[in-house]
Amino acid sequence: MAYHDQLTELPNRSLFWDRLQMETNRAERDGTSICVCMLDLNGFKAINDSYGHEAGDRLLAEVAARMQKTIRKSDTVARLGGDEFAIIAPIDKPNSLAEVRSRIADCFTLPFDLGVVKKHMEASVGHALFPQDGIDIEALLACADKRMYKEKSKGASNASGTS
Repeated sequence: MAYHDQLTELPNRSLFWDRLQMETNRAERDGTSICVCMLDLNGFKAINDSYGHEAGDRLLAEVAARMQKTIRKSDTVARLGGDEFAIIAPIDKPNSLAEVRSRIADCFTLPFDLGVVKKHMEASVGHALFPQDGIDIEALLACADKRMYKEKSKGASNASGTS
């Protein structure tokens, strides 16, 4: 359990870092690429505030289960903490990035059963490609994180009508 998140049973931050290091080493050796996606649930705090932490926990567990079913066997999905998830996906064909993003989006098409209510949820997703966006893991994650927050801020401005 030292390397897995207790609530979602996904790899935790420590195991994610280990797998990311292994994948970047493999990609560097093979001359291939990998994609790292950072994902943050939109409106998660409101779920906890409105329906309680049990509903929030159910949401996190269901998001994790859907992503586990949706990603390829060669990919890794991890819970980094709170409502933040990350995905490591080898890029093995020209449309791999679009495919990964599509798989993530598919996880959010149906409403989530939170026990007290069923809710549609959205997530902001940012990505970075190794080695194109950086060869340093921290820089790679910072790039994906920056893109995620840029997407999140676009969603917030669209929601408030200021697009």
